[in-house]
Amino acid sequence: MPTHTWAVTDRAGNTASRSVTYTLASTSARTAFGACPGSTGGAAGVLSKYGPKASVRIFSSSGLGSVSRPSTAARVHASWKPTLGSTITEAQVIAACSNLRDGDLVEVWHEADVKYRKGDDLAAMLAMKNQLHDRVVALRAAGRIPKVLTVNTWAGWSVDSTSSVNPSNLHCRADLLGIDMDGIPANDRFYPFVARQMGAKFIAAYKAGGYVGWSVPEFCMAAVSTDPDHSKRVAWLTSEVDTISQGIPAEGIPAPVMIAWFDTGGPLAPYEDNGLTQPNEISAWSARVAQNG
Repeated sequence: MPTHTWAVTDRAGNTASRSVTYTLASTSARTAFGACPGSTGGAAGVLSKYGPKASVRIFSSSGLGSVSRPSTAARVHASWKPTLGSTITEAQVIAACSNLRDGDLVEVWHEADVKYRKGDDLAAMLAMKNQLHDRVVALRAAGRIPKVLTVNTWAGWSVDSTSSVNPSNLHCRADLLGIDMDGIPANDRFYPFVARQMGAKFIAAYKAGGYVGWSVPEFCMAAVSTDPDHSKRVAWLTSEVDTISQGIPAEGIPAPVMIAWFDTGGPLAPYEDNGLTQPNEISAWSARVAQNG
């Protein structure tokens, strides 16, 4: 069983070391493709647009509770935002997982790194994530919930080779490291996520966190004015996903368990659109979804 050691730094600059040994759930070797609902009209809209086996991101801005899981979805990643400082109970986790299945992903306080930079308390967010993980580990070992996997998601910028962010204080207890590969300003055009967010910084962070796998809960690049038929975006996403979905075998990093297109106007709207709108790009992403088990 792996031992997970990490450091936590509060806003006053106090740093403490924490460690825990636990049994991790297994992960699938095959990437499940899907989308965040966004402009598709909810979870059902993701399946309608990309196919019945699509994976789905499910967001909740409130505390832990049951989610509506599409029955044919290959995988879902559900996240909640319980009150900081509150206690996550067994009953809440059981309820949150009541409609989930083995291999689904769960998380609280998604992108804590971004929220920290906007003023939320990092130690408090990581404490909530640790609570969730500990509850999940105990309940799934007892057979009281499906074998869901916990996730610690960061913005890709935290592992980007061009950023000054040091992600060493962002770790918490979690099965998977999540990296959101989106949100890059439009003037960067077709951003090289693989080259900049799967390099030495990502590898070091993955190993330091003791994760058993990883995921890409949000992936996208905005359409650009010089690509009116979106053929360049299709070529870009094809090339990027072909590489991302391989993982980094030489470093012991497996294929990501899920890649979800951030199918919404997102942070760049109304100037650019992250959503896949043209038949060629919808077809390209649907072909990926069709490969889901």
